[in-house]
Amino acid sequence: MSNAVSTCRITRETKQANIYYEDPYDSFGKFDYVLANPPFDIDDVSLSRVEGDTRFNTYRIPRTKNKAKDQGKETVPNANYLWINLFATSLKPDGPVAVAMANSASDARYSEVDIHRTLIEQNLIYGMLTLPSNMFYMVTLLVTLCFFDRAK
Repeated sequence: MSNAVSTCRITRETKQANIYYEDPYDSFGKFDYVLANPPFDIDDVSLSRVEGDTRFNTYRIPRTKNKAKDQGKETVPNANYLWINLFATSLKPDGPVAVAMANSASDARYSEVDIHRTLIEQNLIYGMLTLPSNMFYMVTLLVTLCFFDRAK
């Protein structure tokens, strides 16, 4: 059986999970390609629960200083870059990614600049295309299509 067929078989199976804290597909380096439209701007992901996971820290985890840090409840400031990490690390060595992200994902700030730089330095980013507002039903914000390809 070819790898493409086995990957298709995996992606047809639906499992309920909180993908930030669970990896029901053992996804690291397993997929031929990724097409995704994840939820934008999630800000309540526990930093301590994702920082040891290679799916999210291969290209670095976004970090920020916040008051909750002192209480041991530091969260990732914005999960857009967690999604980017997840999709990039889920690829086989020659796999492409196409993902719709909030435009803010292309406007990297703070620790996200380091992640963006790492993606560029590792030659993963193939292109980014910003779409005008109202391109998607019920979404008025600007959306950026991000394309990554290890084999370009």
